[in-house]
Amino acid sequence: WKTKKVVWESKADTPAGFIFKEKEFIVCDELGDRVVTINKKGSQKEFLSHPLFNYPHDITFQNGKYLVTSTGLDAILEFDKHGKLTYQWHSPEWGYNKTPEGKKRVINYNKDHRGIRYATLDRTTHINSAIYYDQSSLKILSTFFHTGQLVLIDKSLGKPQVVLDGLDHLHAIHKGINNTFILSEAGKNRIHILDNSLNIIKIFNNTHNCEWIQDSIFTKAGTILIGDANKTRVLEVTYPEFKLIDEFEYDDNLKLFKILDLYGKGISDFVKT
Repeated sequence: WKTKKVVWESKADTPAGFIFKEKEFIVCDELGDRVVTINKKGSQKEFLSHPLFNYPHDITFQNGKYLVTSTGLDAILEFDKHGKLTYQWHSPEWGYNKTPEGKKRVINYNKDHRGIRYATLDRTTHINSAIYYDQSSLKILSTFFHTGQLVLIDKSLGKPQVVLDGLDHLHAIHKGINNTFILSEAGKNRIHILDNSLNIIKIFNNTHNCEWIQDSIFTKAGTILIGDANKTRVLEVTYPEFKLIDEFEYDDNLKLFKILDLYGKGISDFVKT
């Protein structure tokens, strides 16, 4: 980031959300309806696949469990380290059964949905990110793109609790510093900082003329990186002042999906030449 030099890159079919774990990237392949690993040499290997995968959008990992948003099916899926499905949550089964155009959605969950192309407007919520609320992994925080909601789901009950409503095209939720959460609102180009009780404590109101905040994260240094996808740039700002301190412009033929602050021995070995 300091030098703005690309130290590693790899070709992938339709990469979306990803994590870095044990010296390899684990990446959602949206149109492949699968999750793959990519090693230092760029070699890909299928890591997760399931009949309920349709446009897998994002993946996170905690306590031996992977959370995958199957966005084409308006679903959140949880897998153990062996690839076994351990939990599933479907928004159409919890009151979100109408698309933005008012059509009722009925899904056959016994069907293999891989390879079927469900249009964005045929989805009811377009769930695009999900993380565990705390270390217990018993509750899930998720962003609903179509309905503009941040939702908390207790896995034992299933019933969604709407934490924030009336927002414009939410795109990502991450854990932040000092027991906070950072939420990207792409439609209004705002960033919301929430405390551990999920109350908004700070809002970034787009003072840097962003056009589509695809993602935003806290760095280890306590600054914030902002992915402004439509302007093909990543901004670094201070917190809580949101003062611009650095900027990186990337190839406008690329489409930014997610940002991670990568550090430590694993990633150092990964990019070593």
